[in-house]
Amino acid sequence: MRWVNDEAVTHTVTSGSWGEVNEKTGLRGTQSADGMYDHTLSPKGQDGDTFEFTFTEPGTYTYFCKPHLTMFGTITVQ
Repeated sequence: MRWVNDEAVTHTVTSGSWGEVNEKTGLRGTQSADGMYDHTLSPKGQDGDTFEFTFTEPGTYTYFCKPHLTMFGTITVQ
């Protein structure tokens, strides 16, 4: 999987669970890193604005951006 930061602000790609998403605001209420990966993405055009991680086992994996509570996702590996 490859993440690319196309914005002028720093983000993270942090593996772990998230939950309690507010349906009105889209903000997650909880997050818990699991240590599989935790990478800070530099702003667009700077060194470190991409991150790659290879999932070796099938499964469902969740991730989030630590400072931005509306940024989170799920990856399914078959």
